[in-house]
Amino acid sequence: WFAMGISQNKMRDESAALESYQNAININPKYSKAYNSMADIYRNNRDYSMALTMLDSALRIDKDYILALNNLGNIYMLLDSVDLAIKNFEKCTLLEPKNVKAWFNLATLHNKLGDCGSAIKAAREATDRKKRFGGGWYELGIAEWCNGKGNKTAALNSLEKAREDRSWRQMAEHEIYRINNPE
Repeated sequence: WFAMGISQNKMRDESAALESYQNAININPKYSKAYNSMADIYRNNRDYSMALTMLDSALRIDKDYILALNNLGNIYMLLDSVDLAIKNFEKCTLLEPKNVKAWFNLATLHNKLGDCGSAIKAAREATDRKKRFGGGWYELGIAEWCNGKGNKTAALNSLEKAREDRSWRQMAEHEIYRINNPE
């Protein structure tokens, strides 16, 4: 049932996928992967309440389930519950220190809070683990600049590295312009 749900979800038949995942859970109520997969569908459809319910079920079964913790952090980011998002991403990085996305999300959230020191630490963890990931370099540049209170040279160097990643080029160039042309 779980494999069928994955296939149905890939074919964008979400209602059939939800039914298949539910069938998997009916057979094995402790199937945390099925709960997490259901949460993905609910999150993508912006039904955050149901997504949170599914993730709560998954994490009651396996409190250290990285994918569910990461998913929970992402939902809390979408809901602008920064402290709860940070808590979940921190747990992800403790359980899986090589989790680049969790480090990146932590850097993003700390930058949002204006906690430049924590953002620098998280962004450096992301860039150490994936040298060519523009998102990590972008967040490091934002943190280094620290709203004009930080190190301009370090910020520009990080943003130049972010520019090398095509996916982050436009955002990096925007920040480089903002730093070089203050209002």
